[in-house]
Amino acid sequence: MQVYYNPSLKNRLKIQFNGVDNIKEGFSNLCQDMFVLSVLNGKTEGTYLEIGGELPIIGNNTYLLESVFNWRGVSVELDTKFLPMWAQSRRNPIVHGNALEVDYTELLENHNIGPIVDYLSCDIEPQDATLAALQKIDHDKFRFRVITFEHDHYNGGTGPWTREENRKFLQSLGYELLVGDVAHQGELVEDWWVAPELVDANIRQQLKLAATWNADEAIFKDPVSAPLKNRKFGLIQNTNTSPGQQYLDQGYVSLV
Repeated sequence: MQVYYNPSLKNRLKIQFNGVDNIKEGFSNLCQDMFVLSVLNGKTEGTYLEIGGELPIIGNNTYLLESVFNWRGVSVELDTKFLPMWAQSRRNPIVHGNALEVDYTELLENHNIGPIVDYLSCDIEPQDATLAALQKIDHDKFRFRVITFEHDHYNGGTGPWTREENRKFLQSLGYELLVGDVAHQGELVEDWWVAPELVDANIRQQLKLAATWNADEAIFKDPVSAPLKNRKFGLIQNTNTSPGQQYLDQGYVSLV
């Protein structure tokens, strides 16, 4: 079940963060954008590095941060077909390149980002590439307040890209696993991390969760998906002017 935030869900949020009333719609497939804002209490003018940009709006983890909370950052994307879409719809830049070959120190410094970066989104294919890209970053130079990392554990695998190896690496850097095994319809796809020294302890306590059946459990105290286990729905804002309308056109069911 994909859950796209809209204002009717506001009272279900675990964290009523600053600026939440300005949000008309969320865009991340698994509420990553709302999680980042919850952790950072609606921070404005933040910074991000997005490894794996793909679509610029629907399903993107940084569009809400940029468009409503005035964040700046840079994204990396290998597939050239997405680049014209970004040029038309996004203010912040996207860099075409192989995430395993990017000089992340140069990239971040050229865009005046860091050494503390508010959000790192890691979501590329195949599984082993995500960890390899993460390891390309100079972690002695850069520290991230929030990290969402796609491990795709549901796909299995015995190589160095396994969930356990990902966790071992991030834990060695002092990051705290705040929400483990973020799931989509019961399939374990991501881990969500924080730098504990850079995030409010009370917020961390409220959001701490070992595992989820569906991602909305991480940010909602009354999860939208709770009564819908074993059913496949999409939850989006039902409006003809919303980018989310694209999902209605693809056959998803609106629950609001």
